[in-house]
Amino acid sequence: MNAYKKSIKVYCDVGRFDIGGKLEQRLGYLNLHAQHWEDAAMHFRKAANFLSGDKLLDQSDHCLEKCAECLIQLGDYKEASHLYQMVSRSCVNSNLRRFTSLDHLLMSILCLMAIPDSSEPELVGGTPSGK
Repeated sequence: MNAYKKSIKVYCDVGRFDIGGKLEQRLGYLNLHAQHWEDAAMHFRKAANFLSGDKLLDQSDHCLEKCAECLIQLGDYKEASHLYQMVSRSCVNSNLRRFTSLDHLLMSILCLMAIPDSSEPELVGGTPSGK
């Protein structure tokens, strides 16, 4: 892992953010397979930033999607929904990916539906607690 991090730093110092992004993506996959969700989400998000800076939007969106999957595992549904919405907006701008935009919006809606409602326990008794 340290060798990857050092090589990412070297490539970014030289201005090769595309290679740095691909290495960050590889670190994300390593953490994903080890089920280290927080680290995987962080590496996928960094990879997305590097790749979008080099105009590699398809790969950047793929990294954002993987980051959202990790956030779902962590229970951060609101942020995962936000990432899916970002990917959906990006898909609309591409002729090849335009039809997958609805899939990402559906995932965003499902994430929003999974957010626990804080007012739900108050309504279990039939009336709100303030009345």
